[in-house]
Amino acid sequence: MVREAKENAILVYDRALSETTQTFAKAWRSVCAGLQAKNEKELLKKLPAEVWSKIVDENVQQNDLLALASTCRFFRDTTGDLGKKLVTNLSEDHFLKLLKSGNVPPHSLDWFQWASDTLEFLPGFDCDDEERVEGVAYEGDLLNYAAFQGSVEILRWLHEEK
Repeated sequence: MVREAKENAILVYDRALSETTQTFAKAWRSVCAGLQAKNEKELLKKLPAEVWSKIVDENVQQNDLLALASTCRFFRDTTGDLGKKLVTNLSEDHFLKLLKSGNVPPHSLDWFQWASDTLEFLPGFDCDDEERVEGVAYEGDLLNYAAFQGSVEILRWLHEEK
């Protein structure tokens, strides 16, 4: 009798928790959609496309475009409208070009965690361009990039994570 009551209580609790979670998720999506619409209408669209183009061209590196486009629909649409490729290039050649140009963007541990969670990585490191799989980065690329930046914290995290 006690066991049955306990099992019933657990079922009722699980059902109530599931219903509450679903209700909250619907309400949260509605709130987020409203905020996004308000931001797009009132804040972001006040700047003409030419200004957004200049902001992106002068302040956003190629490796940051995908992260920018992932933050909200407006930025995804804006980067697409500007004709920018949403590609994160972690190749050694790309790093050397950045170094020569003086446009080496420092990336935080959060960026490396985002890249690790978002992008597809193959194990190892293949530096031969003919052997590399196009559109895919290697785990060694992230390690090289962290070393390139001189970040011991990021190198430690990558070593522990990967």
